[in-house]
Amino acid sequence: MIPVTLGRRGFIAVFLLCFSPAYAQAPKCAAQLEQLVRETETQRLHELYYLIPDGTRDPKTGDITLDLTRSKTLLLPELKKRGFVPDEVVVELDRQRFFQIPEGQNTIRIKAGPTNRMRDCRIVFKQDGKEVHVTETRLFESTDFPVVDKIDYAKYPLPEWRVPDEFAKRKGIDPELVRLSAQLQRENINWTISDKASPALKRAFEKYGSDLKLSITFGRDKRTPTAISIYNQKTRKSLPARLEDIHITGGAAFNWNFFDWDSEFVKRYLRFFDGWLAEKMRKFKLKTQEPNGAVPRELRANMTSYHREHNVKLGEVTPNREYFNPPLTGWSERQVLRWDPAKAGKVLPEMIQSSEKQRAWLLKHHSVTDENGKLIGFRWTNLGSGRDNAARGLDEGGLGVDLITYYKMMMDQEREFHLMLGNWNKAEEIGKAADELKSIINQRYWSDKHGMYVDLVASGQSWKQDSNLAATGFWPAMGGVPDEAKMGRMIQDNLRNPKRFDGDFPPSTSKDSPHYNPAGHYWRGGGWPPDFVFFGDLLFENGKRAEAARLHGDVLRSYTMASKAYQNGDSPRAWINGKVGADEASEMSERGTVFEFYGLKEDGNPTFGREFRPDGSAHETRKNFAGWGSAPPLESLRTIMGFDAVPAFAGPKRDLNRWVWTLLTDRQFSYHQVKANPALKPLVEYLTSNPKPDFESFNKVLASGDRRLREEIQRLGRGYLEVSPTFDPKAQTEVKNLVYDGVQFEMRIEKLDGDNHVRLTLKSDRKIPVQFNRNWTGDETTDSAAASSKILEIGGDTPVIDLYLTPTKKPPQVIGITPDHNLDTPNRLSAA
Repeated sequence: MIPVTLGRRGFIAVFLLCFSPAYAQAPKCAAQLEQLVRETETQRLHELYYLIPDGTRDPKTGDITLDLTRSKTLLLPELKKRGFVPDEVVVELDRQRFFQIPEGQNTIRIKAGPTNRMRDCRIVFKQDGKEVHVTETRLFESTDFPVVDKIDYAKYPLPEWRVPDEFAKRKGIDPELVRLSAQLQRENINWTISDKASPALKRAFEKYGSDLKLSITFGRDKRTPTAISIYNQKTRKSLPARLEDIHITGGAAFNWNFFDWDSEFVKRYLRFFDGWLAEKMRKFKLKTQEPNGAVPRELRANMTSYHREHNVKLGEVTPNREYFNPPLTGWSERQVLRWDPAKAGKVLPEMIQSSEKQRAWLLKHHSVTDENGKLIGFRWTNLGSGRDNAARGLDEGGLGVDLITYYKMMMDQEREFHLMLGNWNKAEEIGKAADELKSIINQRYWSDKHGMYVDLVASGQSWKQDSNLAATGFWPAMGGVPDEAKMGRMIQDNLRNPKRFDGDFPPSTSKDSPHYNPAGHYWRGGGWPPDFVFFGDLLFENGKRAEAARLHGDVLRSYTMASKAYQNGDSPRAWINGKVGADEASEMSERGTVFEFYGLKEDGNPTFGREFRPDGSAHETRKNFAGWGSAPPLESLRTIMGFDAVPAFAGPKRDLNRWVWTLLTDRQFSYHQVKANPALKPLVEYLTSNPKPDFESFNKVLASGDRRLREEIQRLGRGYLEVSPTFDPKAQTEVKNLVYDGVQFEMRIEKLDGDNHVRLTLKSDRKIPVQFNRNWTGDETTDSAAASSKILEIGGDTPVIDLYLTPTKKPPQVIGITPDHNLDTPNRLSAA
């Protein structure tokens, strides 16, 4: 007999089972009864494990009242059964204030500040000063969070993108989404108090919350903040404040908390137009990293983690696998620093150190090894992975292919940073370890049956591959794991397969999964902006530029359709309430929007994602989603427009030649089109003619080069901007208000008499290094450059240059020089 309390529902189920005709089959009935008892016990313990304390908040005073009756009634007997008799009960408010509950008292009223200040409570049971159980969190959410005054950013120079009308019409895209996405982000910049703030400012933030209005004063460039002011709208008094008194960051921007992986998408796309805020966000992340290397998934405004690093449940202490999000700091920072190369030398060492510490923490607390101590993977949860309700086995102890991929990517990023610093030996050491991890992912996670990577789920004492196909199965391509054959199958069997991931946008779950819901249902069919960015990355950096441009073109078309439908009255609120409010109608008349996630209508057209919660209520999909919702349109400046920065070398000058060797031969940088540069013809010819080239021989070729080659090598070392449009620019292609190396610029691209005659017009205060590549032929996008230029210094007093591009499939021709001219002839570049 199994000693367990079944509860009312379990008792009824047992009664019906045992007094049915099937009871005559005693052995079978006994087995069914035992199974039912186990399931009921599991369910009961699950409910205790995730118990949330009862509580309410006064809508006028903001006071919180907690009732501990149910929590004590359910938890204390179970703890006693396990040998624990708590002698102390504590209410924890925001992990910052603690209230001891006297014996026999079951309610407590807490003065928690205004209702526009978000709060959360847990109940902690202790015995002899040691925690034996901590409940889940009762959250009193507020979506009225502190943001930088929108008026301040009304004149901020936002990025703009213009493409040929014919191209926009054929693709069904609205280039205005680039500006709209940046505008929405500008309107949702959240902030909190730093430890450098005065006691008076800290008290005011605690007491008045979002009633504090923060304004920014910009310098002459209209981009760089020089001062702030804080005004208390309740007391109508100003508070003295300095820039260092606050943390300012862009994230999901829907409540007071800061979400880790959401913010990395924001920081990454800020590289195009706001290096100042990207730097502030990097410093914020480094400050909030725990001394042991952990990076919390979610932070309160008081800078404490919303999740605990360990769970304390019914006397057991276990790692909390919801504590951390995808580790994307290096993933975003490698792009930010490429666009701001002057900062690389100072920032790279601290980024390496941060990544090493986080990897060590992940390995120590969340890794799984085989009987020989060899790494198999990492444990996580759906919520921790950011894919809350995905049809995966992570919550049952499965090993996510995404986390082991992120871990591999962190190693690659550290290696890349070491290469940029000239730490060749350290880079080689990390590279060998990364190759071992690559082998593990290919051996264990690659499914030859499905043509993509899958999670691992427990199978007795071993592991087997999960049959559920999720978008995360493509992620190993971001870590350089698949070879060309595997990459081909991932694209043809899955990404291009209309029964799996092909369509208006790639869904989070394969369409042939029984869990797939075309309307979205959160991560069970919804199309998610972070996934769109990842897909663009894994294709672009594996040399599949045409696929990356196609996919982001499809995504932009879906964004455009959903945005226009919103303007015509189709909104989450209208879907739930059946009507559009006056405020929303006014907003709709002015502009479109971007959403939290996407789905399909019954007619098959893209729309915002729909989701019903388990209780039947509808989730109001967030519009104006200034976190990752803004990322795909802005990242299209890379995948479609072809703006990509080649990193600068931050190491010793004596090692510049080796850096050039690395750029031309290392897989980590192979997606750049450095080899298409006609000025590097001698080096490329050497590499092409030698199946096993070595640096020493390469260095001799480089050393024997002429003045033109040596000058180009110097430009390579300083980093530059690749401009590689994937479409015919005609005479209508331009971008405005982008920033490279701290210089704001606008660029116009005009095709003149033939594909290889292009005019660049770049307006900026000083010159910017640019290398132009033609990644189009007619209406077709090409993976590699069909024709290219050398690195040009353009802008400042040389705003216009005519390019005579060198076809890359023919003998390289120097820009502006006819074939019968030698290399010493001056370039024929017109400047106006």
